[in-house]
Amino acid sequence: MNFQAKAIGLVIAYFNAYLVDKTDSFRLSYDDVYVVWFCKTLQNWKCLISTTVPDGMYYEVTYNGDLKETYIDAYKKFNNMVVPDDPEPIQDPLPGVNAYASLSVLPEPDVSWVTTDKLPSGTVGFPWSNPK
Repeated sequence: MNFQAKAIGLVIAYFNAYLVDKTDSFRLSYDDVYVVWFCKTLQNWKCLISTTVPDGMYYEVTYNGDLKETYIDAYKKFNNMVVPDDPEPIQDPLPGVNAYASLSVLPEPDVSWVTTDKLPSGTVGFPWSNPK
């Protein structure tokens, strides 16, 4: 079985079923899709796929050989930020933010929108923002 061809076919079907109205009725074909990365381990495989459509979408197709199921995850790229190894300032990650490469000194994320009703008792915001 050609796993990459199956993954490409699933992405084409997904795009044409769910995203056509968001892309001016453009229908995806095999020539518009390409594999970025593929890995097969034992009975499982994963394929990362992109398209030539400038919509920022990225697709991850995962096959679970134990359950004989294939999963399609669709992602939208929002940002591509370089985080260098040295402590030099990051080149304009966000306008007006002076961030550094060490994640411990990056600005604290705004977690005001997070609801705490489903988090473990005593947890506020993201786990890394809680004192131990």
